[in-house]
Amino acid sequence: MKLKCKCLLSIILCLSILSGCNNEKRVEETYVSFARQENLSDELRESLLEQLKENNIEYIIDTEGSVYVREKDIDKAVSCCS
Repeated sequence: MKLKCKCLLSIILCLSILSGCNNEKRVEETYVSFARQENLSDELRESLLEQLKENNIEYIIDTEGSVYVREKDIDKAVSCCS
């Protein structure tokens, strides 16, 4: 009985660790809104994208023209583009 209980607890522990590792990758790849389209002129958008490129910050632009950066890079983006 004790062996089965230890085995079951070991399996649960391993699954919990693997689940936690999987969530970390998802957070790294999460993009957050950095600049909304309605707040950017064409000139500001070009300048912003140039600054993001120079600082090696990955970004995406949605269909409306808003700029999104990875959640883990948000502090870096704020400091270089403010």
